[in-house]
Amino acid sequence: MSSRTFTARWPRLTLVTCIALAAVAISASPRRASAQGSTSESLAQATKLYEDLQVERALVLLRQVISSSSPFEVSREQRVQAYTYIGASLAILGMRDSSIAYFRAALERDPFTDLDPSRFTERERSAFGEARLRTLAVAARPLLPRRIDPRTDAIPMVIVSTHTAAVHAEIVAAGDTSGVPVFDRESEGVRELSWNARLADGRIAPAGRYWLVVRARDNEGLTDSSSVAFEVVHDLPALEDSLPPLTETELQAERWPRSSAYLQLGKGVAFAAAGLAISTLGNSKLDRGGHPLSRGIAIAGITAGVAGAIDRRRHPVNDAAVAANDRRRAALAARNAEIASRNAARLALLRIVIIPSGTPE
Repeated sequence: MSSRTFTARWPRLTLVTCIALAAVAISASPRRASAQGSTSESLAQATKLYEDLQVERALVLLRQVISSSSPFEVSREQRVQAYTYIGASLAILGMRDSSIAYFRAALERDPFTDLDPSRFTERERSAFGEARLRTLAVAARPLLPRRIDPRTDAIPMVIVSTHTAAVHAEIVAAGDTSGVPVFDRESEGVRELSWNARLADGRIAPAGRYWLVVRARDNEGLTDSSSVAFEVVHDLPALEDSLPPLTETELQAERWPRSSAYLQLGKGVAFAAAGLAISTLGNSKLDRGGHPLSRGIAIAGITAGVAGAIDRRRHPVNDAAVAANDRRRAALAARNAEIASRNAARLALLRIVIIPSGTPE
């Protein structure tokens, strides 16, 4: 009885549990998106109120956006926007010091922050200008994806300094301690730069990870730095590998071995012995003129052997082997020259692909 009851109820419980879990998953999955949407909606509403000169109501929404107790996620861009409009609202209300503080908070998070003269009054822009003077912040915009010819094109870059300072920008490769300077002088505001994708020695930058690093120091001794990362990728046809040098086993020995002289002498002795053997073994069949001939052969063999041994001692280089090896090396060099020529033609097709990676650091 009890077992039947359990069996009958188990599918119901499982179905209910699955429905509950599905409901939790469905409600949780859009939570982040809805939170982001809620922040965007609040900012849009606050901006509209600000433009309608309902500044106090706009401030309430803006402060809710940046509040640590807010249940919604706030991105870096949204926080900068909120700080900017709070600063502008406070400037309208005559709270200049507080306005400058919020403008500085916006600039510290995004030095590219600026006020459009068509949307903000002189009072607001005056407070913002004071905030720029009190805040030294530099930054570089993330690079845009692009594909360039490193022989004719350059990679555009944009940096900014909130006020006048000695600004130094350079390209630094992963693992390097020194970079390629692209800007080094006093500057204020936004600056457009470019990099020709080459290293300090003129070589095209190899593929890998790089940073655009910006540093600044003003007359008051304030300093700041920032960087953005990007990837350099080479887009070109596959290159051929050159042929390796010839090994010793592939070449002939260019010097006679020490035993070569003894070998020449041994040949002469063997030749002489053969001549004497003919004279001795064939004594009954040789006439009287044969004996002097065999002795002459023996003397000639000994002489040739000694001469060969002396020549090998004096001239240890095997000229024939040297000539053969030179021919093989020349053939190899010609083939490698052909490969190098084909690779050069392919390298002319090289294109640099820029891939942004990450956010400003």
